[in-house]
Amino acid sequence: MGLLEPNDIVMADKGFLIENELASVGCKLQCPEFLRDKIQFDVSEMVSNCRLSNVRVTVERALLAELNSTNILKELYLTEASIM
Repeated sequence: MGLLEPNDIVMADKGFLIENELASVGCKLQCPEFLRDKIQFDVSEMVSNCRLSNVRVTVERALLAELNSTNILKELYLTEASIM
């Protein structure tokens, strides 16, 4: 939470109940729509979920590329292997 700035948007999966904490630092939570008691989403919910998924995939790819380029994953694996 200390790295967040006012007006930041945090993406999370369904079930993360952190909206109040984010609001306290001036941030917004963006997560997929819940189906709730419906059989299917309406068009606006479907479009919103699709857009959020596209952004999430882009962010995940960028993070993985950064992790791979800095060898953080290899270092974590070697550290964990040496502990066992």
